[in-house]
Amino acid sequence: MANIILRANILDKNVVVEYKIIPLPLFDTTTSLIISPRSGSSIKAEDLSHGPLPREISKIEFVQLGDNVSAEVTFKSKINARQTQNISLPIISRSKRKVDTFKLIDSTNLSGENNIVTKTMCGFPRTTNGDSVTYNITNDLGKKRLVLSKTILTTRNHAFKQEPTYNITGNGDRYSVKTNIKRDGKSRIVEKTFNFYYTSPKEIPVAGSEDVIYFDAKAISTVKKPRVKVATKPEEYKIYSFNPGSDVGQYGGVKTIRVQGIPGSKFKVIVQDADKKTYNFKTGKFENGGGMLEGIIPLPRGKRSYGEYIAYVEVPASATASTITTRLATDKPIEHDKLVELSKKDASTALARAGITLEKGIVEDVASSIEFALFSSGFTIPGTGSTSAKILATSNLIIGPGKAGSLGKDGSFEVDVHAATAQVIRIERQPLFSQGSYVNWDSGSDKASALTSAGVSIPSDWYVADAKSAAYNIKASVTGIGRAHGTYTDGYKTVRISGKISKIIHGKGDIEVSLDLLNFLTLQSI
Repeated sequence: MANIILRANILDKNVVVEYKIIPLPLFDTTTSLIISPRSGSSIKAEDLSHGPLPREISKIEFVQLGDNVSAEVTFKSKINARQTQNISLPIISRSKRKVDTFKLIDSTNLSGENNIVTKTMCGFPRTTNGDSVTYNITNDLGKKRLVLSKTILTTRNHAFKQEPTYNITGNGDRYSVKTNIKRDGKSRIVEKTFNFYYTSPKEIPVAGSEDVIYFDAKAISTVKKPRVKVATKPEEYKIYSFNPGSDVGQYGGVKTIRVQGIPGSKFKVIVQDADKKTYNFKTGKFENGGGMLEGIIPLPRGKRSYGEYIAYVEVPASATASTITTRLATDKPIEHDKLVELSKKDASTALARAGITLEKGIVEDVASSIEFALFSSGFTIPGTGSTSAKILATSNLIIGPGKAGSLGKDGSFEVDVHAATAQVIRIERQPLFSQGSYVNWDSGSDKASALTSAGVSIPSDWYVADAKSAAYNIKASVTGIGRAHGTYTDGYKTVRISGKISKIIHGKGDIEVSLDLLNFLTLQSI
């Protein structure tokens, strides 16, 4: 059976036109198609017309039916009744929008600016996709209204490098912007608010446009870095402090030597054992004629105004404790009062106990530091590639130096630890701390319960050989980075260890406090 398939070819997206299937042969030469406006639009009969008509159609008339319009179509008398006819009507529509609807997309990404905070207010529905936020705006034609308010501000001790700006693509000419700026005591911009007002046109042919807005801002620190003086000639050389390191005992070990002073200052260190052999820093052995260390104070790290040179002496094991004498020589007298971080004390007795002979130009004051580290084999610590290293933290890794019995400044650390290839790191539990109560987990299935194979409780995972009267408190945690392994839901390729160090009292010498990773983490082969 043949039919006429009647539909409209129309470009106006604000209206919907009915289509019909009419059986052949025709018993009535007229039919009608209903034209309806979409939500937010209106249509009148006088807004409709048509182009050149198909050969099967003699005329089209438009009649208003309430909010809709009827297209009255008249067919010609001669139509082939044996063949299906597809007829497209060239209807031209000029509908009108009653409301303005569009999308305002905020594509700003200031996540990389750690010292910038944003606050946004908008009363319209929103959706989030990654870093961008889309607001679905509706407004009456010809009306002006506030559609978005955004405040960009800096954190403490920061200001904007230049005044924050914005850019709008799309219907940018429909926006007007009012701004408000706040400044600090030195007239630097620290906060700026943007209020965006949108005015809809009185007539709008098509709704659903998209306007994209982007903000740009850069923050800089307002805290001046300490001026660093660099010595360039001998009369400018100055050494503030010298710490020869702790005795290691008959079992041997490593002495850590620290020399602090003006960057560029040259110095010499002589380390001698009981047999009068001097330490050769190139071979790492005590030798006859081993020479001395000739060093130069490096540039400061962090916010320090002084540099620190660190050297290590490997002391071999011996039948009895070996007396190691350490001497520092400079061309200039040492001035202790220049180093604010060091507390003065009578160091003569302490140096004598350490076996150090005092000579001209040798530092007499000794101050102690607390250094925090990680240890346990099998893990890789970024920046070192080794399985045992000092904690790589953002600040305050080494607490001190400070006078024995004095309070130290609080510190914090954060370090990522990686598993080897074909392994993941399983988090059995969180690290524990109780000063002086370290117990090594040996084996068994009770690691998560902080028990050894013999059922002995593990109160602390932090090891120190000798606290030397120092006191401190540590709160640490471990979290997985990225997605957990499919089989081991507590296993990750990388874990992050972070914590805070507080309630610090300096002891009678330098100490190193180490976190035993294998006490609470497990390397799992996959």
